[in-house]
Amino acid sequence: MKVDYLIVGQGIAGTALSYTLLQQGKKVLVTDMPYAGSSSRVAGGVCNPITGRKLVKTWKADELFPFLKAFYQSLEKTLNTQFFYPRQIYRTFKSVEQRDQLLEKSVQNEWEHFFDTKVNDQLYEPFLDAPMGGWQTKQGGWLDTSKLLDAYCQYLQTLGSYRKVELVYDDVQVTPHKVLWKDVEATHLIFCQGMQGKHNPYFAQMPFRLVKGELLHIKIDQQPPLENVISQGVFMLPLSDAPGEYLVGATYEWRDLSTVPTEKAKAQLQEKLNKWLKLPYEILGQKAGVRPATLDRRPLVGLHPDYPAIGFFNGLGTKGVSLAPYFARHLVGHIEQGAPLNEEVDLMRYWEHPIDKS
Repeated sequence: MKVDYLIVGQGIAGTALSYTLLQQGKKVLVTDMPYAGSSSRVAGGVCNPITGRKLVKTWKADELFPFLKAFYQSLEKTLNTQFFYPRQIYRTFKSVEQRDQLLEKSVQNEWEHFFDTKVNDQLYEPFLDAPMGGWQTKQGGWLDTSKLLDAYCQYLQTLGSYRKVELVYDDVQVTPHKVLWKDVEATHLIFCQGMQGKHNPYFAQMPFRLVKGELLHIKIDQQPPLENVISQGVFMLPLSDAPGEYLVGATYEWRDLSTVPTEKAKAQLQEKLNKWLKLPYEILGQKAGVRPATLDRRPLVGLHPDYPAIGFFNGLGTKGVSLAPYFARHLVGHIEQGAPLNEEVDLMRYWEHPIDKS
């Protein structure tokens, strides 16, 4: 079987990359062996252009967010399934000073398409108090990652482009211009393995800083369900297919990298949620996953310097649903058209300037 691309991993990265290639007429084969704790399946899936305590635009927000919306909507059309839901993200003003600063910022050209200060606070009043009112982030959204990955897997199967199997490194033969694996001959082999990429022998020097994250699944009975996300130390995200049910997250843990939910994380999430949520709720479940973050919090994109038939698309960290579409196209442009990689994501930054991973 001859293909243009053999892709290992069908998480968010592998899905975005393979779909981008299919749209360009390339023949692909995706191999995947789903594992517990895959961050793509456990992810909250929130796309948020304004982040952090200082409320700054996330890195490359002006490019990422228009692109991701168009990408996921195109994929929805192809799969005839809805899994991307545009959502505004509501926050309360913390002080008069913050309110004045954000109101001033909201009318600046570089910010106005992300800020919405004309908010109906009454919609949120049953859930939390906002004595000074609040504001909303525009261009946000929620990606139902499990729904996407399941639908896309079925789509690949109809194309004969999917195998549920774990690729064993010793079974791979690499030549200067192609890769051989079992009965497959591929022009390129691209690894999109998430947290498992940390153990990839071809890219062993990549400095991952894995981050475990946990979410709660809750239900609130007393009020009409929200349509938008509330972000107050933790986010509370309405589930579109289950009115009255929400995801609450997320935690960040760098030491315990197991995929087992913990009482510690449950208590942390409840403590933060209880500080502002006025309504009683029932906990329906809890899940944990490990995000493939890096030391500099930038993706790892590019080809191996000694084996140019092999590539790596990883390190999307906590913002995978936002980063994957844009940088999948970026990697394809580099391979197919020779376009230069952004220096901030080019994995060669670690070959040329190795960092102590201890």
